[in-house]
Amino acid sequence: YVIQVAAPEGVKTFNLHLSLGSLQIAVATPTPESSLNIKTQNNNSSNESSAQHDISQEDALQLVQKWYAAKPQIFAPPFETGLVDQLATGKLHTFTTKANGPVEWLRQNDAYYEYNYSEIKRVLDFSTSGKRPYIKIRVSEELYLHGKNGIDKNNSGASTNNLIYFFEKENGIWKIYDYRKVR
Repeated sequence: YVIQVAAPEGVKTFNLHLSLGSLQIAVATPTPESSLNIKTQNNNSSNESSAQHDISQEDALQLVQKWYAAKPQIFAPPFETGLVDQLATGKLHTFTTKANGPVEWLRQNDAYYEYNYSEIKRVLDFSTSGKRPYIKIRVSEELYLHGKNGIDKNNSGASTNNLIYFFEKENGIWKIYDYRKVR
């Protein structure tokens, strides 16, 4: 792992939180004595259809990478849905955590996913215009669905797919809103 830390221009001190173990998202917080111009965000949804959003391709890619890093903890014991709260909103959050969603199905059926690898091969497209920014990526993944009768061969193995991830701000923080497989 490589950790690179840089302070925004004009910030002399800030708090940085780092932990090993459960995936956590920490944000550098400028202290009051720093002279920083803070840009406010207008979260008025009526302007979103033609909005230019402030998420960068790098930020979008990092968010999706965090999602893939969290999947082994979300879709296997201990089924950490708190990670879904940190990384997802909207349709993805609702689908993943609902009473008849995938996490609850895995729990009820004594099943879990084992991820041998998840690798984002390349970024195919990125846009910050429109209602929701998105990133289109090619992902290779090898996963195995374990159940009461062993590995489910129909829902296991290696694959490479193109996926598009949509983002939305929740309380000023970018999260994954939804995703789907594309050609």
